[in-house]
Amino acid sequence: MLGRLGRVLYWAGCGVSALCVAAMVVAAIVGPRPDDGINVMEFLPLAMIAIASWLLDRACKYVLAGR
Repeated sequence: MLGRLGRVLYWAGCGVSALCVAAMVVAAIVGPRPDDGINVMEFLPLAMIAIASWLLDRACKYVLAGR
């Protein structure tokens, strides 16, 4: 039972990470003007959330599912 919960939490975390990456891609395409360049500080919070979510879901999967 805990193994299934670990896998569900893993896929939920992967979904959050994918949404953050998709938001960064959309912001990169729509957001800045070509002459302004890309401001890294705009993407840093989303990148940190995506990485933290991925690490947390990997930890859940490892602890609960044993993989």
